[in-house]
Parts: sequence; structure tokens; C-alpha cells
Amino acid sequence: MSQASACIQFLSCHVRKDADSEVQCMLLWNEWIRFYLRQRKKGEFPEELRLSVFNEAVHQNFSPSLAFDTFRGPVYVGIRYIR
Repeated sequence: MSQASACIQFLSCHVRKDADSEVQCMLLWNEWIRFYLRQRKKGEFPEELRLSVFNEAVHQNFSPSLAFDTFRGPVYVGIRYIR
């Protein structure tokens, strides 16, 4: 499975628009990495995975606002993560 198709699959399965919710950027990034590594069934971290590419995919698919929480750091406002 390619990185692009895995990213789209992850976002479609685990992220929903929700005006009353927000999710920490690094939490969503971490869950994406775990999902991708399970799909690959290999232990090494692929170098082609970049946070900037993931952020772009999230913004293209969901258009969330980006806010900064002094405790949690950057958060996406207007989406929620579904396990």
C-alpha cells in the first residue's frame, strides 16, 4: 500500500468533521504513523513520511482551523479522531 493511499484510508476511517471538537496535531500524527507501520508490517520508520505532507492532507480533506493550546501545543479545531 502506498503512503498516499494509506493516508487517505486513515483519514477517511479515523477523522470526522465536528464543529465542537478538536484534536491535538501530534496525537493525530502519531496515530497515522502507527496505522501506516501496521499496514507495511515492517519495523523501520520510513523516511518519506513527513509531518508537513500529513498536515497538507488533513487541510485538503477537512479544512480545520489550527489553534495553539499552551498545554497541548497545536490542535486541529473542527475535527475529531475516531479509534
